[in-house]
Amino acid sequence: MIERFRKAWANRRRNPFTDQDLAVDKNENGLVIPTSAPYFIQLVEVPRKDVPSTVSVYNVTDSVYMTEVTGSPGQNEFRVDYPEPDGEGTGLIEFSSLDAGKTVNVSYKATGSAVVTEFLDTLISHPLNEAAGDMYYHDGDDVARLPDAVNHSTKKLKSTVLSPVDTGSTDTEKDKTVSNALAKGWEDHKNVAHIELKRIIGERVRIYNSASRQTSSYTMTKLKEVRVNENTKGELTVLWSLAPESEGKGVASQLYVKGTPVGTEKQTSSLEGIQASEVLDRDLVDGDLIQIYGRIINGPNTCFVWNMELDYSWAISKLMGEELVNHLETTSTRQISTTNQDPT
Repeated sequence: MIERFRKAWANRRRNPFTDQDLAVDKNENGLVIPTSAPYFIQLVEVPRKDVPSTVSVYNVTDSVYMTEVTGSPGQNEFRVDYPEPDGEGTGLIEFSSLDAGKTVNVSYKATGSAVVTEFLDTLISHPLNEAAGDMYYHDGDDVARLPDAVNHSTKKLKSTVLSPVDTGSTDTEKDKTVSNALAKGWEDHKNVAHIELKRIIGERVRIYNSASRQTSSYTMTKLKEVRVNENTKGELTVLWSLAPESEGKGVASQLYVKGTPVGTEKQTSSLEGIQASEVLDRDLVDGDLIQIYGRIINGPNTCFVWNMELDYSWAISKLMGEELVNHLETTSTRQISTTNQDPT
């Protein structure tokens, strides 16, 4: 355990008693490669190194998947700093200067978060050109000012912004004070605006489950599955690729939710395949399973399904307790919490 702390790990996804690996599938979308050196992107967690690699980088700007390399990356290539012994475990991805400024989406097996100072700085920060003494908090999307939190004459927190301290907590008194101040500021912010968000049809957020799955059964068989881990309202578009093993041999596929078919069956006999899509117009709850089933129409044949996506944007649907007639799309790229869990 001491050695793990020395390596600056936090939230390590490993059972310390059995050494069992507990890595989870993670997606980070809308990341932008810097326009000047170094051309690094910092992942929230450190990827697990597997052969073949679990790290997938999709170049949104050029609409292509990038290639992982171990040496200095060229155009549309990347390399990853994995945990020891092959790396230092920083979770950094390096790109070529030829891809500077491009937007990428990254999916990988997440092993835990390295303690990186830039992560810590986002909790409480002081933006440039703002008055000294102001306090800021990170609300998940942006840094915002905690209103009137500081008495500018004494440079101390005003007692009016503090909620009662939980005396049963094991936190230190300092942590209680800061935590309560931040929590009350955020609650006041939400209560004033009374904003409610919902998913709408769009492409600002894309959740990927790219792995290829297959079946040779004439019966609809579950091939891909994404588990939803939170409650959200609205709609989204589910997309996936479908193709047969042989030209002229038919295959079919359909969207399911928790084993129940949704929409219509998609079919093709073209070796090039098709991109199928279906709008899922329903609220999602923790535990919902978004699935793609497939089958062959004639044989001998194999049905291939891959590149599953969940696409949507966020919009304000309710303001000050009132439902809006026309929803207002936001720039938020927050992903709903999901887990890729395809059948093996």
